[in-house]
Amino acid sequence: MFQEAASEAMNNLLQPVTAIKGIGTDTAALLHEMEIDTVIDLLEHLPYRYEDYRLKDLEAVEHDERVTIEGTIHSAPLVSYFGKKKSRLTLKVLTGRYLITVIFFNQPYLKSKLEMGVTVTVTGKWDRHRQTITGSECHIGPYQLEKEFEPVYSVRGSLTVKGMRRLMKNAFAQYGSFIEDNLPPQLLTRYKLMTRKEALQTMHFPPSANTVKQARRRFVYEEFLFFQLKMQALRKVQREQSKGIGQTYNKESVEEFTRTLPFPLTNAQQRVVCEILDDMKSPFRMNRLLQGDVGSGKTVVAAISLFATVSAGFQGALMVPTEILAEQHAHSLSLMLEPVGVKQLC
Repeated sequence: MFQEAASEAMNNLLQPVTAIKGIGTDTAALLHEMEIDTVIDLLEHLPYRYEDYRLKDLEAVEHDERVTIEGTIHSAPLVSYFGKKKSRLTLKVLTGRYLITVIFFNQPYLKSKLEMGVTVTVTGKWDRHRQTITGSECHIGPYQLEKEFEPVYSVRGSLTVKGMRRLMKNAFAQYGSFIEDNLPPQLLTRYKLMTRKEALQTMHFPPSANTVKQARRRFVYEEFLFFQLKMQALRKVQREQSKGIGQTYNKESVEEFTRTLPFPLTNAQQRVVCEILDDMKSPFRMNRLLQGDVGSGKTVVAAISLFATVSAGFQGALMVPTEILAEQHAHSLSLMLEPVGVKQLC
């Protein structure tokens, strides 16, 4: 029953984008150029950044940072023309204790709306050195935007960012209920992650900067988890396809050799020895990294592995990067292996 419901949900999400209200053949063609062909493709087309419309004090704004300010017009707007369709509108705005210059390019129609003493809300790029904002948006009146964050999408052709926001809203309204999670509930609880539906909804309709951060955290975890699972699957396939030599060592002899050591093995050493010996018995090639601090007992683990190889009728070799280390290990190994009849060749 559960599998049937999951299959039905996926079938709905795999419908062509033309199933979404507001998407015709022309818009579908533009979306196809962006490799967006199905409903789920559109829902997973995440914003690459966000417009932050929160009011900020210019003292805390970095150079070239996008900012939204509220202020009062302190000079009549001046329009300069450069050709038929190019213009620059300049005016002075008092915001807080700053009297700054605001410039709008190719928006001469604003001149009739911007009057002395009028309160305006301006969004644009802040030039700290010139005390200038190159405006991209202007609203007559005090700050009263409904949303402080707006997503910005990569678009193509005649498709605008606002148009993409509208399509995303329609897509979520029609098919948002079919979004199912691809992570187990245990992982969501353990790492305090959003569900996939919540994360997608937050990325497309962000209520605040913090919630966007949590949604991104969810997708970063998902991406790295799947990457790790794929790498493990690839290693498993490569390992099973590689040819190794299974060593049938004498288990009793290895246990007796371990008891002759001048100290008992730690729990970590016992675990690692068992893992290495299991790998040695398998017909696959072993690829293992043994990591530990200086003096943690890595050499004795190597000695037990070498003894197991000898007990299986093979030879073993321990390679080190320097001559000094070779002499040190030769000495320490001889103290452990020679009493049990293993000859060492240097």
